[in-house]
Amino acid sequence: MAVGLDTGVITRGRAIKLAGAALVASALAAIGATDAEAVEAASQRKKRRRCNQDGGEFCATHSGRRNCDVCCGRGARSNRKKACCGKNGCSCCTQRQRCHNGDCRRH
Repeated sequence: MAVGLDTGVITRGRAIKLAGAALVASALAAIGATDAEAVEAASQRKKRRRCNQDGGEFCATHSGRRNCDVCCGRGARSNRKKACCGKNGCSCCTQRQRCHNGDCRRH
């Protein structure tokens, strides 16, 4: 924009309008991002509450490109699975398995 002003291609008034538009766009983007995060957080709380009410175990992870959540262990107590979340994703581990970064592995 500075080069355009210097050479006369862009007028001073046009430069001010462009700068104002950029400022408004960045402010709106920040507000939109916060709303999206708030909606996701509310959804996560709802899923966690529903899972806990059903007697399950809930976990979630948000690392890099992986965003997942899982509810494990609903139903019969003898068949309960443990929630396992980590950088490799989300899964439900049996009683004979251990959680390792989102993967279930045998002891």
